[in-house]
Amino acid sequence: MPPKFIADRWTAEGEEAVAKHIQATMIPLQHVRTLRRQFEQDRKRIICEPVFKVNDRVELLDYNNSTRVRPARVKKVVGRRICVHVRDDDFDGEVEDDDRQFGDDAEFWVDQSSFYLFHVGWACYNNYGLGSTKEYRRHAQQIADALTKGEDPPYASGDVTPQKIRSWTANKDTPFEWKKGMRFELMDPLAQMFNELRVASVLEVLKVQ
Repeated sequence: MPPKFIADRWTAEGEEAVAKHIQATMIPLQHVRTLRRQFEQDRKRIICEPVFKVNDRVELLDYNNSTRVRPARVKKVVGRRICVHVRDDDFDGEVEDDDRQFGDDAEFWVDQSSFYLFHVGWACYNNYGLGSTKEYRRHAQQIADALTKGEDPPYASGDVTPQKIRSWTANKDTPFEWKKGMRFELMDPLAQMFNELRVASVLEVLKVQ
């Protein structure tokens, strides 16, 4: 149904004008493809081919302390959404009462491309805060050392590698490089309606693989 002002104009020109317009413009559109040919394949791939599997290990940004990450395991997978939790066999530090990421009963859901997720060894590779057991830290440091030297890291079974973590690719036509001290406007992640911006500054540029 067209807007009223258009319908009134068509009616004023007579019913034949309306019929001619439909014949000339509307009918040809019924055969026009509105979605790209690969849409159905892409949809199935995105929904049905998750990157992670149950028991995969990642490094998870601490919800209560953003200055550190902790090793965590994938608990459930539903399409692109994964449920992760921090277990006591990887983390032996103090646990706050409102820690929503720790424990067998914890369910922290994120998208598989979430900025909460990092590959195993990321914290040591970037000298970022890491809350974990000594055993995990030794393992992560070995991976970080190998990445620095350009060698094959000694990943354990289930360790998530950099290839599984989403990374941003630079546009070669418009090269851009983040630098320490840059200022920009950032969507406030704590704003419930995601409708507030904050002025932010780049404190450090971390390495990616």
